[in-house]
Amino acid sequence: FGEFNPLLSEEASESTAYLHSLTSSCGNACYKPLVTGQRGVANVPAGTEFGEAGVCAPHLTASGEQGLAGVICGPEFVGASEDLAHIVLRAEAPLAPGAGVNQLYEWNGGSLEQVSLLPNEQPAPGADLGLEDRVTRAAISRDGSRVVWQSGASLYLRDMTLGKTIELDEAQPCGGCTSGAGRFQAADAEGSRVFFTDTNRLTAGSGAAANKPDLYECQIVISGNAPRCELTDLTPAHGSESASVQGSALGASEDGSYIYFVAEGVLSETANGRGQKASPGQPNLYVRHGASTSYIATLSSGDAHDWTEVLASQPTRVSANGRYLALMSQAELTEYDNRDATSGLPTAEVYLYDADSGKLACASCDPTGARPTGVEYHKLEPGTGGLVGGPRAIWTSSALVAANVPGWAAMATGEARYQPRYLGNGGRLFFNTADALVPQDSNGTQDVYEYEPPGEGNCTDASGTFRERSGGCVNLISSGSSTQESAFLDASESGNDVFFLTAGRLSAIDTDNAFDVYDAHVCADSPCIVYSNSKTSPCEREQCKPPASPQPAIFGVLPSATFTGPGNLAPSPPAPPKPKTAEEVRVEKLNKALKTCRKDRAKKKRQACEKKARKKYAKPKAKAKPKAKKARHTSGRRSK
Repeated sequence: FGEFNPLLSEEASESTAYLHSLTSSCGNACYKPLVTGQRGVANVPAGTEFGEAGVCAPHLTASGEQGLAGVICGPEFVGASEDLAHIVLRAEAPLAPGAGVNQLYEWNGGSLEQVSLLPNEQPAPGADLGLEDRVTRAAISRDGSRVVWQSGASLYLRDMTLGKTIELDEAQPCGGCTSGAGRFQAADAEGSRVFFTDTNRLTAGSGAAANKPDLYECQIVISGNAPRCELTDLTPAHGSESASVQGSALGASEDGSYIYFVAEGVLSETANGRGQKASPGQPNLYVRHGASTSYIATLSSGDAHDWTEVLASQPTRVSANGRYLALMSQAELTEYDNRDATSGLPTAEVYLYDADSGKLACASCDPTGARPTGVEYHKLEPGTGGLVGGPRAIWTSSALVAANVPGWAAMATGEARYQPRYLGNGGRLFFNTADALVPQDSNGTQDVYEYEPPGEGNCTDASGTFRERSGGCVNLISSGSSTQESAFLDASESGNDVFFLTAGRLSAIDTDNAFDVYDAHVCADSPCIVYSNSKTSPCEREQCKPPASPQPAIFGVLPSATFTGPGNLAPSPPAPPKPKTAEEVRVEKLNKALKTCRKDRAKKKRQACEKKARKKYAKPKAKAKPKAKKARHTSGRRSK
């Protein structure tokens, strides 16, 4: 975040972005200003003014306090390596001698180094991270040594270690080839493979043309102590036909060996698992792996969010190893009839593609074969009574959705910087749906589900949760009985911890009906925390060991126990609420009556009303009761 507040850090001198440490040992240095002119810790030349004080003068907020009311002033955070050791900032003011305006800088251990330097080491005329700050996945390498950035119509990579910049979309010598116009798509974690689209012909075999880009790959090699791009067109002309790659890639593996994308051209003549072939002029889904391109399926024009260049609105994810792709689609991609049961309109479901088997499974489709019940997407979004939609619009507002996955987490400025882990390397997939996919789901509203292909977790084709129609195991994560919808939030890298939001009371220590964040935890690797009905502290040592016997199948057990493996979502049934005493009932009725009286603004009428209420609900005179009867009184005893 960016602001200037001397109370945050003594090292701050002007408005800037900060790094906030959440460790308890940070003491009075929990907030680190990423740019500062403070003596002793300054990382800009003396006299540098970067806080944009003239542009961002403090003014009164709605609460009457001085503030900036959402205006970003000074150097702005645009991206970082996963460990936050390398952070890329944009600054309007020059932060180095001769740096120029609107430049990118990398912060590392308190030092600043300019990123946006052209191959001739001159400042670029303005710069953005990745593609216009919107598509930035792996634009900063894991170790921060390489950064992909854009300036004007050209795409560059800066090697921070070698202090050299190369142009990625530089054309090879060929007739009609022209440099520039590259649009960043993805990169591997090391910054050694960079993917981008381009409407310019950069190689001899390219069929790129206006509005019909090709997908290119740059292999970064070191030659003579400088980086060099070995350029390959991954979608060369197929005869006279252009590839016409659409929008943004759906994702790539961490090592860059897989990349999924949509193109209107026919890039493969081989049929998919259903015997279908790519259709010219249609949004055909492909995967590039091992120097070959494979056709997966033809999507619908209504699935355009799958390849949008706004990552915050893209409901697709590729597993880190590249084997699996999860996506939403309203096209009929399997034998399942995904038309809405009432209107007959196409309804979006969640699908999982396995590159090893070449199979596409409908993870969220009703295992009975019943057609889905679609919901207009806007009704799922926060602000319109929904919970599972968003964080930004990831589907057409009025289109019907039967199941969904979350989009990228977006910053206040709209750029996407983090994608929830709803898909793992083994194909374990989490999603939301209002359709009852297991018998225990009885609430008719949104719940969180898990899909696993055979071989992942405890799933086999003999498992009680295995479904022939989807070819995998379907488990309920949330209770399926809450009157309000539940929503997937995130998962650990292994998928053994699933975090979701629900108003359901799934723990003995949850005593209200408010929304809470729960962790559905697989206890095979580490013990589960178990709470007793007496609301005592978590279990310890021997008590925490998971049961020796495997968890039963989902049929016949508590709905919240359908998470794979013995987990902590199977609490003992909560004790019945303690019945109210006669005195508690009397006081409650009196308070309610008095509250009604106070709505009358006429003082005399109000006083008369209150007097009548107190008389009606007055405390009865005590009556003597036999001792034996007192001993049998059990209204306060807890049910066991």
